[in-house]
Amino acid sequence: MNIGQLIPSIGTILFAARVFGWAFQRIGQPRIVGEMTAGIVLGPSLFGRVLPDVFAFVFPSSSMPAITVLSQLGLLLFMFVVGLEVDLKRILQQRSAVVLIGLGVLMNTRGLFELVILNAGLDLGILLPPLFTMMVLMALTTTFMTSPLPGAMKIQRDCRAIAS
Repeated sequence: MNIGQLIPSIGTILFAARVFGWAFQRIGQPRIVGEMTAGIVLGPSLFGRVLPDVFAFVFPSSSMPAITVLSQLGLLLFMFVVGLEVDLKRILQQRSAVVLIGLGVLMNTRGLFELVILNAGLDLGILLPPLFTMMVLMALTTTFMTSPLPGAMKIQRDCRAIAS
């Protein structure tokens, strides 16, 4: 890993997150939604597919392990900050919402686990491809029905900041 390659990669990520966050705030959406959109746009699925040479230049494979470690560290710090802002009295006042969110997280985990089991069933010949496809769509639906909890907490925090 070369620090000269890592700095432009991280700079591009931070710049895109700021620009997308600002743009989404301008249209009345929480900043985190724009930041997540920037991550999707900069990822290999979009940026890497549309402009593969530019993607390889901006995000060389040698810098990817360091970017992964830094992103995980950033997520850890973000969760720590969110945890510091938790108001236990408010959580206890909104017990029903907390239970529903907890069930949603469990549904999300269950949906991902289903994909692993379904894939094993297909590989072993237990499931036929049409049934496998239908069950994967059902698992994806249950997974996508719940939003990622850290993103939801950041959206709530951004909405409070906009309201005040």
